[in-house]
Amino acid sequence: MRSTRIKGVGGCAAAAAALILVLTGCSTGQSGAVGSSGGETSKEVVSLATQAVDKAFADSSTVPPSGGPTAGKGVKLAYLTAGLSSASGTEGAKAVEEAAASVGWEVSVFDGKFSPDRYQEGMRRAISWGADAVLMNGIDCAGNEAPLQALRDAGIKVVAIAAVDCDEGGGTGEGLFEAPAYPGAATPHDYFEKLGAIQADWIIAQSSGQAKVIEFPVPDFLITRATQEGFERQLATCAGCEIVDTVAIGINDFGPGVQDKAEQALLQNPDADYISANYDELMSFGIAAAVMGSGRNDAIGVIAGNGYPYNMNLIRNNQGQDAGYAYDFEWDHYAGFDTVNRILQAQRPGEVGPPVVLFDKENNLPAEGSGYVSGADFRSVFAESWGK
Repeated sequence: MRSTRIKGVGGCAAAAAALILVLTGCSTGQSGAVGSSGGETSKEVVSLATQAVDKAFADSSTVPPSGGPTAGKGVKLAYLTAGLSSASGTEGAKAVEEAAASVGWEVSVFDGKFSPDRYQEGMRRAISWGADAVLMNGIDCAGNEAPLQALRDAGIKVVAIAAVDCDEGGGTGEGLFEAPAYPGAATPHDYFEKLGAIQADWIIAQSSGQAKVIEFPVPDFLITRATQEGFERQLATCAGCEIVDTVAIGINDFGPGVQDKAEQALLQNPDADYISANYDELMSFGIAAAVMGSGRNDAIGVIAGNGYPYNMNLIRNNQGQDAGYAYDFEWDHYAGFDTVNRILQAQRPGEVGPPVVLFDKENNLPAEGSGYVSGADFRSVFAESWGK
């Protein structure tokens, strides 16, 4: 594969990470070309993209700001995750329990098992348990308005990670939960748009503004839909870049169906020289195998996201993926915990979440067998803020 080095930055320590997203609709799973350019990209656009990529490689060592309130006393926190069977759910629960133990909070962990009925049961249990707050991971507001309103009526504060409120991302309902403030983004929806935008910047910088892209979005999820929107909006600034095929991956495609679609897209677009996948699972579901089987591994630049150990090994071994976005999911949960503490004390959430980071073979690649984690010692910063 082509070199993916933009700027050399030291590697970081390792831990498994994952992104949990919540189902909100049905994808058609249809593919089709989107957009057409054929123009010449300005030097300014390429320069700005390169600067953004440089910053994303370097931000692995950025630390969160300190100065939050001392942790409250006697707090009962319910942690509700979309599914504990995923790495995100497991690592998230571990991080929340770790943070709670450090300040003496009581935590109840509830596994949503990727079932909307279970999500709502978890919210009802939080009320009966007498929770002061609920920290949710990967569960959107839409479809859960009634139990969320019940939590509000009970005086229970709700903070959501990797989720979209009812008044975000084009939603017309009333916002029913607080959300962690991510660096440079007003809402989680805006933050995940930035993940898509940095994928586009990487392609613009790598190609010097001349790229033919096959895009693999996952429109079934509001968060991945935001990533797709951010990618397409940013790539549109590149006059010499073209999305030659948009291959929607529905949740029912997860598994061998992804590889089948990727193989067909590669056959139908022999001039495509870049691939953007919404997030890393799509690579393990078969996009990487399709790239390898096409015989075009060295001619196609591939970017995805999240930073799982599997994907790090694909990059390390030149097996169908070149780069990805990543952020530290344990830091994300510490930020959610910190936001709960601030809200319970009637303070505004701070910009305490993890920055958008890029990784490739020469930047931010952890030890073999590990996933991405930040190079920043965020735990110490939060501990100091909480008075520990």
